[in-house]
Amino acid sequence: NGLIGINVYKPEPNTVHFDVGRTGVTDNRADEYPDGDVAYTKSRLPIGYFTLKPKGTIQSSSLKLDIYNAKLSGKLVTSLGEITINAYVSATLETIVINLSGTGKERTPDLTFVPQQSISPRASRNPLGKPQGYVANPPVQYKKDGQYHIYHQSLSDNWGYATVYKKSGGQVLVSIGNDRSGDHDEVKEAKKHITAFEQDKDNYRKHQAWWHNFYQKMFISLPDKRVETFYWAQLYKFASASREGKPMVDLMGPWMSSTPWAAIWWNLNTQLSYSPLFTSNHIELTRPLFETLYKYRNNLRLNAPKAWQSQDVMTIETVTSYDLLRKVTEKDLASGKLEIGNLAWVLFHYYRYYLYTGD
Repeated sequence: NGLIGINVYKPEPNTVHFDVGRTGVTDNRADEYPDGDVAYTKSRLPIGYFTLKPKGTIQSSSLKLDIYNAKLSGKLVTSLGEITINAYVSATLETIVINLSGTGKERTPDLTFVPQQSISPRASRNPLGKPQGYVANPPVQYKKDGQYHIYHQSLSDNWGYATVYKKSGGQVLVSIGNDRSGDHDEVKEAKKHITAFEQDKDNYRKHQAWWHNFYQKMFISLPDKRVETFYWAQLYKFASASREGKPMVDLMGPWMSSTPWAAIWWNLNTQLSYSPLFTSNHIELTRPLFETLYKYRNNLRLNAPKAWQSQDVMTIETVTSYDLLRKVTEKDLASGKLEIGNLAWVLFHYYRYYLYTGD
């Protein structure tokens, strides 16, 4: 829903994963590793996943993502019965909803949460820019508070994030709290979202209404139905990855995975990701990008070499976190490998936004 998401797949012959993610969950160790690359010190961080392990052997599946209703549904057929799965990420509340039911010996399917180690996924994929002595953050802490299962991850400067879930019958409600300031209670935030969902008995209808309204604003019909299907899928993915009032899209969006690219890349990806939105009647989806650029405009000045700062120069390096801070060093200047066109390229989109909105 522009902030949280799930990714469902079968990593092993008889196990299904429900990966959970939240955009904006990043490390905070630039001071601890001053010579480290942003892709390590401010990297996106993995959160964890739920596992579904049937009692029998999976023989077939019919899971399907219905993008019109933004809902996953279908069955797993096993040697001992069937497991029905329905899941969606609420469009209006920060809650993931997973419903399971079963037949035969699969009558009571269950999910188990596995927290992932809080370390840049780049550490096992690409050593470029890895700071000396780099290690994972402290281990996640688990506790149970009534019906709530809480997995809390502490980071530097009192930052942190928390995965909280609640089971009731075959339903699992999940939310992820995130503190990027040091003065926010991430556990309380996640609990609040689950409580709000439980009190909203009409949430799925509101969820459907949000998505149906979204699609009506960009309706087209093409003679080539394969191309038309591709068009709808791309807009579905972008509205899932970023929305007005939520973080700009990075290379992961809300679907964190093992990758060396767990940050924002400014030499191609950001510009191309946002480019189609200006002709889709969904210019509101571009606002998080421009709000980020405006909010951290002073960091764009700080990125410039000191000798240039008196001239009010702004620049952005190839890789940043959401604060856009990545200073050009003397080593960068000596190497001659500066990506000097990054900011100019993305500001072309800023011009298009102004052209269409006047803001």
